[in-house]
Amino acid sequence: MERAGHRGSSRFLNRVYRLVDKHSERLRGVSTETTGSVDLAHATAKEKLLLRKMHQTLKRVTNDFESRWHFNTSVALIMETVNELYTQEPLDSDVSPAVLNSFLKFSF
Repeated sequence: MERAGHRGSSRFLNRVYRLVDKHSERLRGVSTETTGSVDLAHATAKEKLLLRKMHQTLKRVTNDFESRWHFNTSVALIMETVNELYTQEPLDSDVSPAVLNSFLKFSF
């Protein structure tokens, strides 16, 4: 049983690696300052969806740590967030580098 958990963790981490590797060249020149100042008035629908998911996850993970100390549910929430990013592919045309960088930094 322990090996199945290791395989699942390994698959997830490999999935995260592939995602970051796929977009790393596009994000190479994005500075940290631009990621904090995303203008929602000019954000695409896909960007708004990703930012909403990111903030919802952050709120739920914070709540789990502050009140319940549930580490497993926090990991599951982060996995859901990664799945949402994969669902929104392709990201090249509808998601700005600043939003994508912010999302990836938050998730990992």
